[in-house]
Parts: sequence; structure tokens; C-alpha cells
Amino acid sequence: MSAKNKSNESGVSSKPKVDIFKWLTIFNTVGVLLLGVFLGYSYLFNGNKQRDPQPRVAHVDMAPLLEGAQYTGATINPKVNIVIFNSFTCGFCRKSSPVLNQVLHKYPDKVRLVYRHFIRNEVDLAAANAVECAGEQNKFWEMHDEIFGDNANEFNYKRYAQKIKINVDQFNKCVASNKYTNKARSDSEMGQQLGVQGTPTFVVNGDIIVGYRPFEAFDAMVKKAL
Repeated sequence: MSAKNKSNESGVSSKPKVDIFKWLTIFNTVGVLLLGVFLGYSYLFNGNKQRDPQPRVAHVDMAPLLEGAQYTGATINPKVNIVIFNSFTCGFCRKSSPVLNQVLHKYPDKVRLVYRHFIRNEVDLAAANAVECAGEQNKFWEMHDEIFGDNANEFNYKRYAQKIKINVDQFNKCVASNKYTNKARSDSEMGQQLGVQGTPTFVVNGDIIVGYRPFEAFDAMVKKAL
């Protein structure tokens, strides 16, 4: 009996095996293509949601966010409180700083900017400690601006302290003692409890806004609240 006949009698043929693998290959290819289309659509859809200037999560209580925090702007009964969770190693936080200054300049008696740290790394922690130490001498925001204004990212706190004319010895002792690292960590924990995962994150009169926003977006939020 020939090899061909043996193959037929056993019910096993090489040709059907080739066809099965061929179809499996086709199905796998189609599956991969469909998965790619789905993931691409999902990415674009979620990306658009992230750029949506409207509040993304539920309204939150502002009182704990305002208590004991550094602030600037309106001092008496502000109509709008903007809390920022900020990182000094965040490019979009740096980009947001002049935008917020523009908002405060336009609404000096109506908007208050409240600062909360959000620590992403050890550099953030050191910067948070330094800016709080400067705050002991009422130069929190001046130190904040020096850090963000240093495009070389040197984080030379002693030089910044000299530039903003505070008592450098007192400042250096404060920095060396890591006096405010626990406060910075506490701010971060507060943010995490609200669902903050990145910076900048803003809380505007209780509504959480994630990511950088241009002046026009903040201007619209303030006008809506007035």
C-alpha cells in the first residue's frame, strides 16, 4: 500500500492542517488589527476627556484645603478660591504660574490662590521644604517665583534666599532641619485622598480641574462664579 493510501485511511491529511493554520493566521491578524483600532479609539477618546476644561469629578469640601495653607490674592471673603496641587519639577505647573498671576491681577479682590504641595520625587520634597522656610519670613511666593523662574533648574535655594533678601542664616537652618517635609507629605496625602494623581491639579470652588489651563479657561470659571 502506498504512503498516499495510508494517509487517506488514517483520516489525517497534510492539506487540511495547512488550511487550519492559514485560517488561524488570518483570524489572529484580524484580531490584532481590531484590537489596534479599539486601543487607538480609546486613546483619542480619553485624551479628549482629559483636555475637557469642565470639572472631572464630584464637588469637594473646600474647608480642609484652605485651612493652614499658604495663599495669595483676595484676603477678605474671596468669591473664588483656587487651590493648586503643585510640583516644582512639573513643566505644566511652571507654565501655569504666570497664568494664575494673570488671573490674580485681573481679580485682586475676588480670587484667592491657595497652595498645596504634591510631592513626586525627592527634589520636590526639598523644594517644598525650602519654599515653606522662606514663608517663615513672609517670602513664600517670592521663593516660589524664584524656583520656577530659574530655567536652569539649579534649585540653588541659598542664592534664591539672597535674591529675595531674607535672613539667609535663619533660612539655611530651617532648610537643613527639614522642618516642613512632613507638611509637604501631608499636602500630598490630602491630594491623593481627593484622587489627585498628577500635577497641576486645581480645585476651583470645590470643582477639581486636572491639567494645565490657559487664562481664558480660568477667566470663564471666575466669571461664572461671580
